[in-house]
Amino acid sequence: MNAAQELVLEHAVIMKIVVALKAQGAALSSGQAVPAAQLSETLSLLVDFADKCHHAKEERVLFPELAGLPEHAPAVSAFLGEHERSRGNVGAMKAALPKIESDPASRKNFADNANAYVAILLPHIQKENALFARCGEIFSPAENARMAGEFERIELEEVGEGKHDEYRERAEKLSLGVKRVP
Repeated sequence: MNAAQELVLEHAVIMKIVVALKAQGAALSSGQAVPAAQLSETLSLLVDFADKCHHAKEERVLFPELAGLPEHAPAVSAFLGEHERSRGNVGAMKAALPKIESDPASRKNFADNANAYVAILLPHIQKENALFARCGEIFSPAENARMAGEFERIELEEVGEGKHDEYRERAEKLSLGVKRVP
């Protein structure tokens, strides 16, 4: 058993959101309009699913375990730094959103931060997936089972029962409603 496989599956959902954000950022950068409601949905998913659900599991359960192993501590430190930078980008996008339809500077700010977020998250997820795939070997079956239990506790007590499926459905709907950018 590998508890971190759950996180890898969540990365696939997050990638749908990131691909949508990439398209939105590219559209805004090229002067195209993107509905504020669509941008708001993207930010909502980044905050509620990627950060409050997914990053909570990483930061409060898996990363402390990995950081206790000297060979993985530098990677954990880098991952945490990337999480903080991406939160800064999300905060800047949220701040730009109220004036996105009327203010060119807000559109540029949103686009710049969307592009920066994508630039962080694409390689971040690849690096995490590579490490997470090895967690079945790094940790004992008992350690993996304990972490899986903690992930489930976060899911039920903090995120809410059924919310994970709701987020996945919303991410899928968002990704289908956004034009792709090469």
